Amino acid sequence: MVARLIAGLSVGVFATLLTAAAQQPAKVSRIGVLVTLPRPAAASSSPYNAFLRELQNLGHVEGQNINIAWHHTDGNPERRRREAVTLAAWKPDVVLATADLEARALHELDASVPIVVAGAGDLVASGLAQSLAQPRGNVTGIQTLGAALIPKRLEILKELIPRTQRVALLYDDRALDSSRLAAIFADADTAAKRLSIRVQRYAVSSGDDLDRAFTDMKRRVEAVITLDTQLMVAHRARIIDLAARHRLPTMYGFRTFVEAGGFAAYGAKLSEHYRRAAQFVDRILKGAKPSDIPVEQPKELELVINMKTAKVLGLTIAPLLLGRAEQITE
Repeated sequence: MVARLIAGLSVGVFATLLTAAAQQPAKVSRIGVLVTLPRPAAASSSPYNAFLRELQNLGHVEGQNINIAWHHTDGNPERRRREAVTLAAWKPDVVLATADLEARALHELDASVPIVVAGAGDLVASGLAQSLAQPRGNVTGIQTLGAALIPKRLEILKELIPRTQRVALLYDDRALDSSRLAAIFADADTAAKRLSIRVQRYAVSSGDDLDRAFTDMKRRVEAVITLDTQLMVAHRARIIDLAARHRLPTMYGFRTFVEAGGFAAYGAKLSEHYRRAAQFVDRILKGAKPSDIPVEQPKELELVINMKTAKVLGLTIAPLLLGRAEQITE
């Protein structure tokens, strides 16, 4: 009788425990986002949407098993610091960052929070990773090779506009250290010499410098190439407007510039980078460490040309180049 009573009690306790476990709410993971530009209200081609779609494909649904805190910096150093402080206080499980500067701002506040950089420049050179194969820290991601592609962009620009002899390189002099900039300049000068063109450098430190730079460039060059760091991305609309106003064909690093009216771009597919970043985030939420996830390089580069802008500029694009490029006519 006693044995039957104990057995009955055990079954009852076990059933109660099972019921309680079933009633426990599933863990809701916190994903922080620290990016240059705000999330657009509606833009299916936005890299951010590629990130969200892939998260959902992997079973992470905003408002159900994940919460996402969006923070944008507008490329402003002071705002970047403030947003990083706010985000760190939220105690996210993992953070998606646009690029190195956003990652560094958060890393300096909390070197334990996992960070995935979707548009990294050079995580090793910036000190955020020890090597591509073994980051060994709290930061990993996908690099764009943006600066390394400057020579190729010069080559393509010369093909697009054969008469070009003088090209401006527009860059943010605060985004990279002097040794990194020196290496970029040396590569650009070597490529320019081979192509029989001359590169003139134009440094800007804020959006207020852009009008002056374009006014001067109009008198001295036939085309422009941008080194697309956070400042350029944050002031994308202004740069595109100034390029159009001064009738300067300008080549960028990302298709988002061309979709917004810019002339041409050659670089990594950001939507693919953000899709891969979602996969990195998924692995971290499932227990992986950033230190064990190798930093990736772009698997595919794209050339994008805005044909409407080319027509406004009076440019005729060679059929061979058109065959290699994706054309935007909107």
